[in-house]
This record gives sequence, structure tokens and C-alpha cells, in this order.
Amino acid sequence: IIQYSAAGIGVVIFLIFLYPLLFLTFLLIRRILTSEKKAKADLAYVSALYRFHMAGVERESETPLDYARTKADPAFQTNFEKFMTVYLRLKYGKGSLEPGDAEAIDQFAAAIGPAVRKKVGTVQALFRYFNPVLAGRYFFRPEHANENQSL
Repeated sequence: IIQYSAAGIGVVIFLIFLYPLLFLTFLLIRRILTSEKKAKADLAYVSALYRFHMAGVERESETPLDYARTKADPAFQTNFEKFMTVYLRLKYGKGSLEPGDAEAIDQFAAAIGPAVRKKVGTVQALFRYFNPVLAGRYFFRPEHANENQSL
């Protein structure tokens, strides 16, 4: 019984350290498999916030647009502010795509990963996804409570 308990505890500890990477993988797979642009924008937004957070550029009390303008774009040069104007219009406006919106969504979604790897390095970016404390700060911050809702 002790042998099985130790193995069970080991598996739980392993999954705790693997969870941040599994969450990112889940977001990326969902974004790749989604063909509907509003859903793709929502998944790009959530994955960008998560990836930027895990790269060390955490959102504090800024609005999403201020965060894009003052923290994320200066750090990553991904045109997050441009994407945010499209995303916020889709989420809170009439919800229809305008010319150029689909391209802005796709370009931003494609730029997130390379920008993070360029800023912190590929190996460092990967190792940060094995940090459950850093991931926990993303999941348990009060201002993120309503952001993980779909369009």
C-alpha cells in the first residue's frame, strides 16, 4: 500500500508541475481547430494573456487595452493593441467582422509564440511552463476571473 501511495503522490506532483504546459497546449489545440473567427479571437486573447504572463509580463490593474498598449506591445511587439481593438469590438460591439479583422486576428495569433521565445529564449520560455506558482498567479488573480469567458 505504501508503494502505491508513493506512486500516487508522485503522479499528483508530476501533474501539478505539468498543468501549466497542459493548459497552454489545450488553448493552442482549441485555437488551431477552431474555424469560427470570433472563437479564434477569444482563444488568441486568452492564450496571449497566459503566454505573456508566463513570460514575466503580468497584467495587474490595467484594462486589457492599457495592458496591451503599455506592457505587452513594448515587450513583445505583437500588435496586441491593434488586436485588442478588434477583439473588444467583437466582444462588446455588434459582433460582426469588418474587412481586415480576420487577418489581424490570424497575424496576432501567429506572432504570440515567436515573440515570447524571442524575448525570454526558447528554453527559458519552456521551463516557465513548469512553474505552478507562476501559473497559479495567473489563474487566481481577481481581475482574471471574468476574462476566461467566451465571446
